[in-house]
Amino acid sequence: MLAAVAGDEAEDDEIRAEAILGLSPAAKEHKDLLEKLAGADDSVLAREAERALRLLDSQSLAVREF
Repeated sequence: MLAAVAGDEAEDDEIRAEAILGLSPAAKEHKDLLEKLAGADDSVLAREAERALRLLDSQSLAVREF
């Protein structure tokens, strides 16, 4: 549901940004969508998507170091 809202260009950008935030814990499963949104023209959407991807990268690094 959150992925559908985040990817829905007809939805309000603030709602989409909140959906992206909600996807952060499951960023691995939604990496393709987040990468697409990170390139969005809307800076708020891009920033939230980039944040989720950074979280994913830091989690991956922590697992490798463990």
